[in-house]
Amino acid sequence: MSSAVRDTERLAQRQIEVVQRRKDREVARLEDGHKAIKNELKKTHDAELVEVKHENQVRINEEANRKERVLEEMRSHLQHTKSYTDKELKELKTTSIKEKNLTEQKLSADRERLKGENELYLEDLNYRFNNASQKISRNGAEQLREARENMHRVRNNEESFHQQKLQAGATEFNTRFTHQTRTNQKMKDDLDNKFKKDRQSTNLRQQTEMNKLVTGHTDHVEKRDGEYRKGLKEQDLFFEKKFAVQLAQHHKGFQDLEAKNKKVVEDLKTSLTKELSKAAVRNDDPFYKFEALNPSLIQHPKHVEIRVAVPDHAKQDLQLTVNGKEAVVLFNRRYADASRTPDGTINKINKIETFTTRVQTGSILDARSLKSSYEDGVMTYLINKA
Repeated sequence: MSSAVRDTERLAQRQIEVVQRRKDREVARLEDGHKAIKNELKKTHDAELVEVKHENQVRINEEANRKERVLEEMRSHLQHTKSYTDKELKELKTTSIKEKNLTEQKLSADRERLKGENELYLEDLNYRFNNASQKISRNGAEQLREARENMHRVRNNEESFHQQKLQAGATEFNTRFTHQTRTNQKMKDDLDNKFKKDRQSTNLRQQTEMNKLVTGHTDHVEKRDGEYRKGLKEQDLFFEKKFAVQLAQHHKGFQDLEAKNKKVVEDLKTSLTKELSKAAVRNDDPFYKFEALNPSLIQHPKHVEIRVAVPDHAKQDLQLTVNGKEAVVLFNRRYADASRTPDGTINKINKIETFTTRVQTGSILDARSLKSSYEDGVMTYLINKA
């Protein structure tokens, strides 16, 4: 009988050792899982922490269930030995109860120790992740400030370039128009002076001839004088027509230059307006405006309500996760833009920015009860208290 008891004790001891080794393997596997989670936390958000804690709790529950099944098996073995002897049954039962209590105490202590180590490890991960998030937020704010300064410099340079180009075009047109006007005036003055000289010389010759022929050729002189006056009139009409054609050509040329100048000015104005409108649209974009999410927290008896103001076109970029008593609001924004310089160079910009705000609710929250709704530019989240 005593050998059967010893065999039973050895079997129970072996089972306890198997359970201990299995527990050690589970603890090692949990540690490896935590190391993998630590590497993944740098690329993921706070929602994965909730899943890790849930998975750890499930594993702890599974370990407790395994230990309870082992205890049930031990109990069945103790009951099996009851058929061999009634006397040793009482001693074996007493011994089994003591060992069961000791095993339960040991397993409970190990479970509490493992749970405490997991909580400390998670707290350490949270602390490191918070530091990394703050560093990323500071770097993002610095990059946003530099981007704004670069945008202002580019816009000022573009405005100065277009203004100088417009002024240069206007100055060139005014200079060319003034030069053409002076040239036309000079040509007109030269033609007038030449015509006056020709008329004066012709008048002098005619007066000389008239003085020679006045005595005997009065009729003939009058006839020639009439012909001469007719010739002068035709000559005047010829010069008037000639100058009228030239004046019309100069006027047409001036109108063409004025139309070209107006077209150039309108094109420059249109181009500058487009650039300014584009810059204004960039300034109105939430990517440049957001510096903080500023969520509002409303406490209710059984749940909490969190509201965040966000434009309609950016509501899909807003996310909320739950970590214990803390609600984490994330806003991810991607911005892509392209511009072309006057020399044909194409500049492309691709920016990604993340805003993170942590709201302390004061109560443990149930992540599975999270509900969201959007209305009038406000995203509303409802989370039940655990």
